Amino acid sequence: MNGTWFQLIQNGTVAVNTGPNGLQKLDTVIQMAEQHGLYVILSLTNNWFPFNTTSTSTPANNSLTRNYLSNNYG
Repeated sequence: MNGTWFQLIQNGTVAVNTGPNGLQKLDTVIQMAEQHGLYVILSLTNNWFPFNTTSTSTPANNSLTRNYLSNNYG
């Protein structure tokens, strides 16, 4: 896999990338920020697609693109 990535969920398995293009890169960013007296605030997101409150099989808004972050929970 190319680019920087921390976790991959695919075909029912989870892979955590602790290598140089994964968490090691994040460690470097945190260390550099610390050296310069800066704080890093990590934003944790949940890219799940909200479902309609009346049915768990139908998305609330199926016009949204994949990984669209919204506060529309049905």
